[in-house]
Amino acid sequence: MMAASKWIVLCGVLQGVWALPQAVSPSSSTSTSPSTTTSAQIISSVESIVSSVATVTVTSVSSQSVTTAVPSPTGDPNASLPSQAPLPPKQSWCPSEIFCAGALLQTVELAHLYPDSKTFVDKPTVFTSNVTLENFNALGSNATIGAISQFVQTNFKGEGQELKPLALNDTNTPAFLEQNSTIPDPLARAWAGVVDSYWKDLIRDTDETTLCTRTANGTAPCESSLIPLNHTFVVPGGRFREQYYWDSFWIVEGLLKSELYDIVNSTLQNFMDELEQFGFIPNGGRIYYLNRSQPPLFIHMLHRYVNVTKDYTILRRALPLADAEIEWWAANRAVRVTSPYTNSSYTIHHYAVANTAPRPESYAEDYETANGSDLTTPYTEEQKANLYAELASGAESGWDYTARWSREPWSNQADTTNQEPILRSLNVRGTGAVDLNSILYKAMLLLADLHELYDEELQRVIKKRHESSTSRTQTTTFSASLPIATGSDITRTFTPTSTDTAVPSPTSTGGSKPDLYRQSAAQLKAAILDLMWDSSKLSFYDFNITSNSRSGFYSAAAFYPAWNDIWPDEVLVDEQKAIGMFASVGVVLAKYNGTFPATFLTTGMQWDAPNTWPPHQYIVLQALSN
Repeated sequence: MMAASKWIVLCGVLQGVWALPQAVSPSSSTSTSPSTTTSAQIISSVESIVSSVATVTVTSVSSQSVTTAVPSPTGDPNASLPSQAPLPPKQSWCPSEIFCAGALLQTVELAHLYPDSKTFVDKPTVFTSNVTLENFNALGSNATIGAISQFVQTNFKGEGQELKPLALNDTNTPAFLEQNSTIPDPLARAWAGVVDSYWKDLIRDTDETTLCTRTANGTAPCESSLIPLNHTFVVPGGRFREQYYWDSFWIVEGLLKSELYDIVNSTLQNFMDELEQFGFIPNGGRIYYLNRSQPPLFIHMLHRYVNVTKDYTILRRALPLADAEIEWWAANRAVRVTSPYTNSSYTIHHYAVANTAPRPESYAEDYETANGSDLTTPYTEEQKANLYAELASGAESGWDYTARWSREPWSNQADTTNQEPILRSLNVRGTGAVDLNSILYKAMLLLADLHELYDEELQRVIKKRHESSTSRTQTTTFSASLPIATGSDITRTFTPTSTDTAVPSPTSTGGSKPDLYRQSAAQLKAAILDLMWDSSKLSFYDFNITSNSRSGFYSAAAFYPAWNDIWPDEVLVDEQKAIGMFASVGVVLAKYNGTFPATFLTTGMQWDAPNTWPPHQYIVLQALSN
C-alpha cells in the first residue's frame, strides 16, 4: 500500500500538469535515454527547482510569449473553393455570425488555411463584427483560397492573445518533495519535482486590455470566441489554451499536491461564475462550447479542496451552485430505462448534446465526416443533424473519440487510418456511460457531506460568536471565519429552463438536502449495479439504451465505479471475486509497458488502444487503493 500511495502522489502531480489532451502511445516512448540523462543529473537539476517550489502566489505577467499561426493553405491559392453543401441550421446557443455555424465559418474552414480548425475560431477580429462581415461579403461567392487567406490575415488577430501567462512567486517546498515525504526514492522524487516545475508554464489570466468589451453605446470594437474568466486558471497546454472542465479535475489534484491552494480556489471560482452565468459548466472557455458540458467533476474538486485546505468559507457561495450542477444534469442529461434483468425502472444519465451543425473548433473535420465523397449515398439533412449531435456528444464525454461509442466498433479494422466508419456509427446518446453515472453517484454523496459540513461549521461559528459576545473582534482563519448565511442563501437552487417531471432531483423536493442526495445516490447506485455490472465477467460495462442491454465493450471505464466507491456485494464478501475484478490490471500493465490503455481495440482514434491516458492510470490505482 505504501508503494501505491507513492504512485498516487506522483500521478496526482503528473496528471495536473499533463492533464487530458495529450494522448501518449506506449509504443512510442517520450522518455529520455539513460545514455544522455543520468539519475544524478535529474536529481541535480531538480535541487534548484525544489528550493523554489511553493505555496504560490501569482504576482506578475510572465515573460513567456504566446505564438500564433498564419494561414498556410494546402490548396492552390488561385483556385476557388469546391462546391459546398448547404449551410447547416443556425444554432441558438451560438449566435455569432463569425465563430458559429454560418457562411463565414464554413468558407474559411473549408479553405483549410490551418491544420487545426480550432486555430481560426480562437482568433479575435481586428474590426467590429459588422465591418468584418462586410469585408467577408465583399469577397463574393467565387473567392479564391488566396483571397480567403488574405481576408483572414487582414481581419483577424492571433489566437490566444486575450490570455496572458503569469509568473509565480515561489516561497515554500511542497511536502511531497521533502526528503522525508511519501516518495522516498530520490529519482522518483526528482522526477516529481521536474513535473511540479511545469506549473509556471501553464498559468494564465485574462488580459482585459485585449477584450472586445462593449462600449457605453452597446457596440464592441471587435469580436472574440473567448469566455473571459475573472480569476487565474491553468490551461492543459497546446491547442487547449483556455480553461477546460474535466481536465481541471486532474489539474486541481496536481495543484493540491503542489500546495498551490490559491490557484485551486481561483479555478473553482471560475466554475462558479460559469454556473451563475450559464446554469452549467461548459466544456471549455469558448462560446462554441456553450451547448455541452464535460464529465461533472466540479463537486469532486470542491470536496477535495475543502478537505485539504479546511477553507469552509468557499461553501457559502459554492453549495447553491453545486446544487445547480446536479439539477442541470438531472434536467438535461437523464433518461428513464427499464432493466431487462430485473424489470426495475431507473433514471440514468447519458451524454446527449442538442446540436445540428459541425462543431466550430472541428468544423472541417465534422463537415467531411457528414459530406465525404466516400459516401456511396449522400446523407440527408436529418442524418447529418443526427451525426453532428453524436459528434458533439462524444466531445462532451471527454472520450473523443473511441470505438466504445460506436454501433460498429470493428468497422475500420481493414484500414485504421480511416476513422470515418466509426464516427458515422456513433451511438453516444444511446449509451448510459458507466463512468458518467459513477461520477454523478459520488458527486451526490460528496455534496451531501459538504452540506452537512457547512451546517456544522455554521453552528460552530454561531456558538463561538455567542460565547465571545463581549468582544466584537473575530480572528480570521479558514475554520473560524465562516460567513453566516441566511436560510435562503443556504437552500437557494438553480431552476432549469427545461423541466422533466419524470426525472427526480434531490433539490426539487422537500426534506433534508443531505438525506435527499443520499437517497438519489442510492437509487443511481442500484441502477449501476443492475444495468452495468456483469457478474459473469466480474466487470462493469456501459448500458446500451438503444438495445436495452449491457454493452460487452471493455474499457478503462470499468474502473470508474470502484474509483467512486461502488462495489457489488459479491465482490465485498468473496476475496476471489475481488481478485478477479482486478485480474486484468497486472496482465495489461505487463503487456502495455506499465500502462492501462483506454480500450483494447486499435482503431487509430485517440481514446483507443494503444493510447493510454494519465488519468486512467490514476483511476485504476485509486480503485485498487479504495
